[in-house]
Amino acid sequence: MGGMISMIQAAHSPETVLAMILVDAALPRTSGLEGQFRPGTAALFAVYSSRWLGISVTRARARRFGAEGLVAEGLRVSATDPRAIDPRLVALMVSLAKSRESFDYAAEAFVEAAQSIFRAQVKPARYRALVRAIRRPALVIHGELDQLVPVAAAVAAAAEYDNWKLVVFDGVGHILEIEAPSRWLDVVNGWLDDYLPAALRSSASDSSIA
Repeated sequence: MGGMISMIQAAHSPETVLAMILVDAALPRTSGLEGQFRPGTAALFAVYSSRWLGISVTRARARRFGAEGLVAEGLRVSATDPRAIDPRLVALMVSLAKSRESFDYAAEAFVEAAQSIFRAQVKPARYRALVRAIRRPALVIHGELDQLVPVAAAVAAAAEYDNWKLVVFDGVGHILEIEAPSRWLDVVNGWLDDYLPAALRSSASDSSIA
């Protein structure tokens, strides 16, 4: 959701955005086969398109898997090798999942978020137009083996802009900042070092940019 929210903000209120770093963002699907969501992912989002069914499935999964199981299942579809992720980080994820279980609105909030992605992708023309309206620079980082958002969507989106830089991490899935943190930091810091000083100078007169 973070990447989608950032792009909406940049399109509608560009004066509030200096630049974006989009990490495995839910970019618009392409018209080609390689840019389509995987059948399993598409089917799950279709379930979430029904509020009642989506909430029921979300709560049933939480009861069935528990916090540990939900984290394990999430890592299974998000990471190329869940066993390689720092166990301390996994423990923190489980703690956060347990905390969410105490929120009465957790399932509803999750389904509403999933529905917003589903609506944007099922009829992507409007979403594509929104992304094309963005004028701010961006660093687009995507995992080659992302099972949730096709890498082709990132390639297609970045190709539309001279000021969008695309970096594809080979052998990495959807959570590349967790799977390859050192590599991710090198790319992000390198881009900021190259881009940010000039961008800040050019926008110094605009105090509204944060």
